[in-house]
Amino acid sequence: MAKRDNRNNVSDANNDNQAFYLVLGAFIKTLRVKAGFPTPEAFANIAGMTRSQYSAYENGKNLTLITFRNLLLEFNIKVEDWLNLSLIDPSNDSEKIIFNIRQARIDQVIEQVKIIENHDYSYNLGSKAAQRYIDILIFCHTAKSRHEILTKLLEMDDSVNTLKRVAGKLIDYGWLELTDPSNRNNPNQKYITSLSGKSILSLRS
Repeated sequence: MAKRDNRNNVSDANNDNQAFYLVLGAFIKTLRVKAGFPTPEAFANIAGMTRSQYSAYENGKNLTLITFRNLLLEFNIKVEDWLNLSLIDPSNDSEKIIFNIRQARIDQVIEQVKIIENHDYSYNLGSKAAQRYIDILIFCHTAKSRHEILTKLLEMDDSVNTLKRVAGKLIDYGWLELTDPSNRNNPNQKYITSLSGKSILSLRS
């Protein structure tokens, strides 16, 4: 299947409604990918919508102004910032926009950890570790095994101790759940982002 050329949509967007919505959908897709969500399903799951519903938005379908606003809020883009966006070529704004998206999510995770740890400054979560938490929670929007988390996502050695070191706190906080909590040593054990874990990733207030 030929890749859709967004430049043609842009040239027609002023006069053609369908082309206009395709431009908006392409812009949303660009934000989603650069924000660290590799698939529409990953973002949809975290944002609380079905894959088909969200995929329709990226394809310029069923996209209302309110829906567009709500999607931008998921990327920490407020209404007052819209005029600074380049819908035609998102790459013009990408460095600032993506930094703001990623940093807002990192700050949110760090703040929640401080609250849970009762502001115990002996446990200081840095930005790199917070980003790793985010990566794991996004990756585990569907159940993943220890092997998948450690080798496919983090490119680390596949061991119980390594998982405990990088994801143990996520489990303790209730952000990452076991598919078989009654048998933690189940060789088929998998891990999935909980509802509270998804809420940590949401930037909508």
